[in-house]
Amino acid sequence: MAQLKARPSSPVELDPHSDAAKLREAIETKLTYVLGKTADNAADYQAGLAHINHYVGFDKVTPGSTCPPPSGSTTGKIGWHAKSNPKYKSRTGQDIECLTDNQKPVLIWTMPTQDVFFIGQDNVKGTSIQTIVSWWEILNYG
Repeated sequence: MAQLKARPSSPVELDPHSDAAKLREAIETKLTYVLGKTADNAADYQAGLAHINHYVGFDKVTPGSTCPPPSGSTTGKIGWHAKSNPKYKSRTGQDIECLTDNQKPVLIWTMPTQDVFFIGQDNVKGTSIQTIVSWWEILNYG
């Protein structure tokens, strides 16, 4: 699997007042690596998500149904929503995808209603996916 780079060479420009920017700011204070990717439309969003899933080796055909993935599965996917911000209620396609890439846990939060996804990676090799999932569960933003 490909390893995520420590920082993109040209970071995604986000409106500093947008919820996406607030989430990115909240995440970057906790993780070594976070990337927010916005798209202009649904087709570009789907293409970008397909590209990143391929890049990190996410099994989008048969992922496990939980994060962390169940025993015997290398990837997982589960519906995700914010507990404290009603704008991010449970919606179809708003999921957390999880996997280990280069011995480091990775989460991808998909938000198709906003044509954006966020990637978080704990850069400590051998860290469990549960560690990053537990942190993500208490994230508060917006």
